[in-house]
Amino acid sequence: MQGTVIIAVTTLAEVQFGDPVLIEEALANVRTWRFSLDVNTSFSVEYEFRFEKRPMNAGKNPALEMRLPFYVEVIGPSNDW
Repeated sequence: MQGTVIIAVTTLAEVQFGDPVLIEEALANVRTWRFSLDVNTSFSVEYEFRFEKRPMNAGKNPALEMRLPFYVEVIGPSNDW
């Protein structure tokens, strides 16, 4: 499974596009972000999810690449979806 989620970030996080299976994880991550009170900005962040067909214990760790605040890539083993 793989997919993209795009979230608009202002004072609230609002989903602009994405696979419903992936949206909650992307929103949960964005909601952990903290900004200085004097910052007034808005931007979109794109999450790319890629789940590979391999056993959870295959010895290859999940990977997370963050080019904040605009891009996050998550690669991990499939959960046999």
